[in-house]
Amino acid sequence: MDSDRELRRQRREKHKEQQTLKKQELKSQKDIEMLNKIKERDSKIRGIQRQRDELIKMRIKNKTAQHGDVNDANDVKHKQLRRETVGERLQHNYKEMEHERRTELDHDNDVDGAVGLTVGLKTDDYHGNDYESDMDSIDEELSWLTKKMEETFQIHADSEDRIFKEGVRCSTETLTPSECHECEHDHKSDIDEITNDEDDDEKALKAEIKAMKLQQMKLKEELHLKEKAKRFKEQELLKKTRRKQKEERIRKLKRTKQELQEDIMETRSTITSLDEALEY
Repeated sequence: MDSDRELRRQRREKHKEQQTLKKQELKSQKDIEMLNKIKERDSKIRGIQRQRDELIKMRIKNKTAQHGDVNDANDVKHKQLRRETVGERLQHNYKEMEHERRTELDHDNDVDGAVGLTVGLKTDDYHGNDYESDMDSIDEELSWLTKKMEETFQIHADSEDRIFKEGVRCSTETLTPSECHECEHDHKSDIDEITNDEDDDEKALKAEIKAMKLQQMKLKEELHLKEKAKRFKEQELLKKTRRKQKEERIRKLKRTKQELQEDIMETRSTITSLDEALEY
């Protein structure tokens, strides 16, 4: 009986070890599958992110190139307009200054023979009553003024800083109001278009990420339910196994009890028989 009990105990321990090993194998396999799913999901997300970044870069590059072409064309147009406008303004100013100087010169000659205002020369160099000397001085003055105006015009027209600032400002001194408004509108439209494209891409990506997160939550919930159902099934199987083992133990105990009862009855019967034999 002790040997049977020991065998049963060994079988139970062996069965427990087998069940433990199976559980560990199932858990390891489940963890590996979950890890592979996570890696696959992360790889897909990174691929989508790379495609999105490349698309944004391409769009920005195209918009920048288009915007650069528009700016180059506008710069050429605005530069030409500025040259023409500044030239006309300087010529007009030059004629007004020349007219004022001649008027003042004639007036001063009528009064006291003095020369009018000078530009770039001291007034003391022009005092005198000789008409020819005064005219030579005026010619010198006009020559100097013309040279200065040409230099000023060249510096103004070729100054890249001024061209850049005026181009950015879209100055109303060199452009008509309609051209200025058109320039600002084109520039703003280009920026708005780039910004809208980026906003659309960002919204689309956020929507995709949100959908993926919802899908991930559903998968995790489904996985949790499956694991719970699996654990419940394993517990039921374990309970069933334990019930069978308990029933088997009870049957063995009952059989042992019955054997003992029979042995006791047989022993009593033997004792009774011996007592009767001794009486006779």
